[in-house]
Amino acid sequence: MRNEPTLTLKEVAATFGFYDEYHFSKCFKRITGRSPKRGNKS
Repeated sequence: MRNEPTLTLKEVAATFGFYDEYHFSKCFKRITGRSPKRGNKS
């Protein structure tokens, strides 16, 4: 996601095989502890 900052969350979710961005966001946050929209910020 850092390499392609213009991709939408929906496009990133689809790239990783998720049906929608909501499910991707929940899984991402559960694993990393932060939302994907937050990116690399502290």
